[in-house]
Order: sequence, then structure tokens, then C-alpha cells
Amino acid sequence: MSSSARAHRLKATNTKGAWIAAGVILAWLLSGLMLWWQWSELSWWAQVCAMPLMSFLYTGLFITAHDAMHGLISPGSARANRRWGQLALALYAGFSFEQLNREHHRHHARPASEEDPDYHGRALGDDPPFWSWWARFMWTYRSWRPFAFFSALAALNVIARGEWSAYVMIWALPSLLSTLQLFYFGTYRPHRQADVLDREQGERVRARSDDFPIWLSFITCYHFGYHEEHHRRPDVPWWALPQARRAQKTMRGVL
Repeated sequence: MSSSARAHRLKATNTKGAWIAAGVILAWLLSGLMLWWQWSELSWWAQVCAMPLMSFLYTGLFITAHDAMHGLISPGSARANRRWGQLALALYAGFSFEQLNREHHRHHARPASEEDPDYHGRALGDDPPFWSWWARFMWTYRSWRPFAFFSALAALNVIARGEWSAYVMIWALPSLLSTLQLFYFGTYRPHRQADVLDREQGERVRARSDDFPIWLSFITCYHFGYHEEHHRRPDVPWWALPQARRAQKTMRGVL
């Protein structure tokens, strides 16, 4: 491959991450605004279906911010990745990108250990119940920012529409449900009882992967269930994790 071809391929790869991030953010924004605008004309079943749709798109916002934390949206530009992450988390719930970025890298440094801010087992292999773990997980990342963000959003909704249902079904509940989705597929399932010996590699692995087909992996959590691959290759963006999963299984002779 010539140097010009390599440069073109690198540029395309760099651009792809930004285009995907922009697509996720626009999908959340346009879907939310269209649902909100047409809310009173929607049937009751369409209003009910709006909640899981927006929850899935909220999860996409957080996954986009997560890729920004690993410098994967605009490779080679820390400033651009920080801006993408700040935008995604601001839309998600007004979170601080700097705080979550710092804690997330602590998680990668010592996953499923006492030094991991996302892990709340009393000892490895002694995991707390799901709801207890989720509550402590949420408490770890408590902040005044989400409260202020959703209070302002609720006020604007009531002023503009004079009712609460659109706010609850499009913004408030989907955001809360997405935290459950992210926690269950991105923390609880991959890191519970995660101190196991990888016999092929001869090392301790503190993350497991779900053996889901690609379509189900995407629907559940944007391939975040391929979590062992993410911890082994944090340089791989979410949309390329299926390829990393196939490569890992091929190396082990599973395929």
C-alpha cells in the first residue's frame, strides 16, 4: 500500500468515528423533538413505544461519550474527543465529562477490584445483589448537574406544553431506564464474579463477554456486552467490537 493510500485510509477511519457520533446524537435529538412536537396527536401505543426508543437513543449518547473518553471519535485529537464527550454527556443529563472520564480510566486500570469505582463487591466473587449494586453505582456518580438539567427541562416542557406526560415519556424515564441498560449490560453482567483465569492467556480476566449475535448485541447495549474485548482492546470503537469479538474467538479456535 502506498503512502498516499495509507493516508487516505487513516483519514477515512478518523472521519468515520465522527460521522457515527454525529449520527447517534442527531438520531436522539430529532427523534425526541419530533415525538415532543407531535405528542398530543400520537396514539397511546405510539406514546408507550416512544419510551424504549428514546431509552435506546439515550444509551447511544452515553456510549458515544464513552468512545470519546478513549479518544476514538477523532483519533489524534484530544480536544475534539473532549468536545464530543462534553456534548454527548450534556445532552444525556448534564454530566461532567472530566469527572466521568477520570473515573472511567480508574475502572480500566483495576476492573472489578476495590480500586474500581464501578465495582461494589465486598470481595472479588462476593458480588452484591443487582439493585444494591446499581444504587451504589448511581450514588458514586451523584451530582447536582442532572438534577438541575432535568428540572430546567421539566420547567421548559410545562411552559411550552402545559402538561407533564411528554416530558416523562420522552426525556425523564428514558434517561433513567438507559442507566439500567448501561449498568446491566456494561457493568453488572461483565464484571460480576469476574475474577477468572483465562487458561489460554494464563492471566486473570476481570471482564466477561456475552455471546450474543451481532443484532442482539447492538440492541442490548451497542455491543458493550462484548466487554472482555473492550477491556483487552480499549482502542476499538463500539461499532468495531463485533470484529474484535470474532478475532478473539478465532484466536482461541472457537470458530
